[in-house]
Amino acid sequence: MYNFQYNTRHRDIRIQEYGRHVQNMVDYATTIEDDEERQKVAEAIVDIMINMTDPGNKNSDSLAKAWKHIFFMSEDKLNVKIPEGVEVSETKDLFIHEPLEYPQMDIDFKHYGLNVQKMLKKAQEMENPEHREIYVRTIGSYMKMAYRTWHKEQFVNDEIIKNDIEAMTKGKIKAVLEDANFNTLKNSNRPSSSNKPHHAKRSRNNNKKRKRR
Repeated sequence: MYNFQYNTRHRDIRIQEYGRHVQNMVDYATTIEDDEERQKVAEAIVDIMINMTDPGNKNSDSLAKAWKHIFFMSEDKLNVKIPEGVEVSETKDLFIHEPLEYPQMDIDFKHYGLNVQKMLKKAQEMENPEHREIYVRTIGSYMKMAYRTWHKEQFVNDEIIKNDIEAMTKGKIKAVLEDANFNTLKNSNRPSSSNKPHHAKRSRNNNKKRKRR
């Protein structure tokens, strides 16, 4: 029997349109001690956020918006670097954003959410095999975390996620799944990066590292 977790037991979702799972991933990212791993996880979350709000349109504007949102959702606790060329303004006065479109439709795996189905559909349409593999690995890692959130007492491994992806895509990306692993959002014990992390107090015209309060 599933051990469903009611939202009343959780902290508030800072930006509702991204949902509980993305908020959980952001919270998790702030706890990672290894600088390199924290950076990697943050970038994966930003990719997911962009594909939820503006699929297939990763540009400077969408990156700036996603990075601003991830810092806001972390309550400015996320200590990472902003990509070069991306300008992110302060988050304390984050605008009241328009609700994202979320069409109502039946899906087979509701615990993953509609956006996962949309992202898997996009994966099927991608022509570059390398990009598709990276994209599917990120989606699978997200699904793995979502599975753990809803099924606290149930074991989950890559094979379970692969079977679910295969079912949701009707086997259309089966070849991509053969050697895939879904640990993109999992902490590791790798040595810290020699690069210094980005503490996030930023100005509108400067994306250099500055200390965030």
